[in-house]
Amino acid sequence: MDGHRPLPEDVVIDILLRLPVESLLRFKCVRKDWCTLIRSPSFIEKHFHHKNNCARLLVCNLKVAREVHPIVKSVAFSLLPKEIVPGVTPEQKILLQLPRITHFMCVAGPVDGLFLVQKKFYGDDVCLGLWNPATKEFRTLPPAPFEIEGFFTNHDHQFGLGFDLLTQDYKVVWIRVFWDMPGQGANNRVYACVYSSCNNSWKHLTPEFPPSSTLSAPLDATYLNRVYYWLCRGLDDIYTIRSFDMGSEQFGEIQVPETSQLVLYDPTTRRVTDLGFQLDLFIAGCWVFNYKESLVPIKRGNETQGEDNAVEQIEHYFYTIPMDEASS
Repeated sequence: MDGHRPLPEDVVIDILLRLPVESLLRFKCVRKDWCTLIRSPSFIEKHFHHKNNCARLLVCNLKVAREVHPIVKSVAFSLLPKEIVPGVTPEQKILLQLPRITHFMCVAGPVDGLFLVQKKFYGDDVCLGLWNPATKEFRTLPPAPFEIEGFFTNHDHQFGLGFDLLTQDYKVVWIRVFWDMPGQGANNRVYACVYSSCNNSWKHLTPEFPPSSTLSAPLDATYLNRVYYWLCRGLDDIYTIRSFDMGSEQFGEIQVPETSQLVLYDPTTRRVTDLGFQLDLFIAGCWVFNYKESLVPIKRGNETQGEDNAVEQIEHYFYTIPMDEASS
């Protein structure tokens, strides 16, 4: 005997809960029982809510090269430090940088550390994907089964990501608005589907919107207590807030602030700190998230995905423009 006693299981769990996701992913290879523990839903939930897993600001900054055809976009996801000193521009940690892509549209979330990303091809084709920046996993969602009459024209669409606590299911709601006469909106139709990550499938919803209602592209989004909210702008330039309850799968509506600079306001010191981002607000966008690392898996079954492969998959998902093609 070497005189060393193994640590009690509860002590081991307490130590592991304090570690960042990057370390835990490596430790899954140390022992089989550690791998089983780290993958368990109870450990994932405890780790996400642990006091050591502090929320940080994550910024998605989208820029557009207007002079290039096809239009080329650059997207950078930057994580800011836990402590931001008033008046001092913080250091940015780049989680993902896509310098030359075409199809990126927007990102929603996070919900338990997961993001919903959207790409749109020329025309009306839209694809969605789930991304976990901490585990570096990415998964494309199956196509939604919208059955639209041929004479309707796509007018708008909106998305939401959330969690159904009762069924322990991550859901995505997708709303689409079609007009039978472009620019008129007299006989618009609203279609909606909800995606279940447990079943990896969509089902149709019946949104109770008035026939005259007009939805517009989401300008900002947030999620709280299983309800997803997004900011909308009508044709009359009046802003509204729409909502979707992930549990009851019911829609709702509510009213709004304004600013155009990306700053952080400290109500204690009453100081405004420039976060150091050059924004392109006219035809691009910028999203700011209160982000916490998460171990929630998005791959199914025994699927595996390395860090390098995940980045390649995201680049392929949005289609990266080669340098020589982008400059032509």
